[in-house]
Amino acid sequence: MNTQLTFSIDDLGKFLHTLEKRSEKSASLMKTKFEELVRGSLKRWDFKRKHGFVPTNVTFSPTYWCNLECLDCYSGSSDDQRETLNDETTDRAINESSEKWSTLFYTITGGESLHHALKIAKRNPDKLFQLYTNGTLVTERIAERIAQLGNLFPLVSIEGSQEETDNVRGGGTYQKVIDAMDILTEKNVVWGIAFTLTSNNADVYDNGFLDDFISKGALVGRFLTYMPTGREADFERVPSSEQRNKQGEALRKTNGTEFYGLDYLNNPGLLKGCQVSGLRYFHIDPKGEIYPCVFLPIPAVFNLSDAYDGVYSREGLDVNCLEDILVRDPMLRLSREIAKKRDYRKCCLVIDNPDEFREACSQLARNFPRSEFGSFFESGYGQQLLETYQERLLEFSRR
Repeated sequence: MNTQLTFSIDDLGKFLHTLEKRSEKSASLMKTKFEELVRGSLKRWDFKRKHGFVPTNVTFSPTYWCNLECLDCYSGSSDDQRETLNDETTDRAINESSEKWSTLFYTITGGESLHHALKIAKRNPDKLFQLYTNGTLVTERIAERIAQLGNLFPLVSIEGSQEETDNVRGGGTYQKVIDAMDILTEKNVVWGIAFTLTSNNADVYDNGFLDDFISKGALVGRFLTYMPTGREADFERVPSSEQRNKQGEALRKTNGTEFYGLDYLNNPGLLKGCQVSGLRYFHIDPKGEIYPCVFLPIPAVFNLSDAYDGVYSREGLDVNCLEDILVRDPMLRLSREIAKKRDYRKCCLVIDNPDEFREACSQLARNFPRSEFGSFFESGYGQQLLETYQERLLEFSRR
């Protein structure tokens, strides 16, 4: 796919200028973080020299609770939405990643984690956080709190049109989201949109979709591609290559504007391939489990909360912190090796390489047969599910 986007120092300067017009506090903090980025380059270089990788982002799901039940939501497939990642584990992971390899920014997702994000951002005022939110809980008071913090940047989820948003997220959601966007702009919050491309909503780019939300005050956008791994996954919703190219073309047209859109999956040259398991990012769930990617339901062998609590050290294992897990966990190491071998132009293991995905699952199950994932994969149902998954995605990749 030819969907290359580029970002230069001049683009950075323009973006900071745009931020200043919306929020001087956010712009000032962003400048400080970019200065830290330069100073922290030695830390990141040293970490990568020692371990062969360095994460630039840590993604947290403090909770899987949500007030909506969106179609295909990956976190909606969780068995227990009551679980919450405790504050101590969250803050220790933030401080450790900042001190040891100078993490650039943090992502908070879920579930609907708005209220958790407010607390996390307040406890860590010198860190930057982007938040994926459905927007329905945003009030004037909430927006004022976000503006006062200055280090929390909400990305409001939208499915494109009112019809598609309400179909996916529930009747009346679209208007609530639009109202939230208006409130965020009114309160001078730096915010953006989160959009997931599917076969059903790709035509929004023919109807001025981006212009509508840019005019409402969106400054950034995170553009995802539908993964059939969540609640009631539907292969028919997987977008075609033509539709994915259409998204890339639309984002290229925003170059030189005050809107900055990122689509890592359909712009493989930006990150040079899949970045799971700490190659650039990883995911921590409410139970302290570490996952290679939010869309890969295969947890690491070691649990972060247990490591911080000394569970493994008492068993004679040298696994006491986040760095130890990233470096020593056999599942994370294996998944990094698998990711590094793939052609970066076919970035995603899940939808670009379904045959390799099945083989990777088989390899992980063989290596960790007593794990929950290993038991599932070796079951007749698990094998049948992955066979169907492989066949359907190969079918769609040839369209």
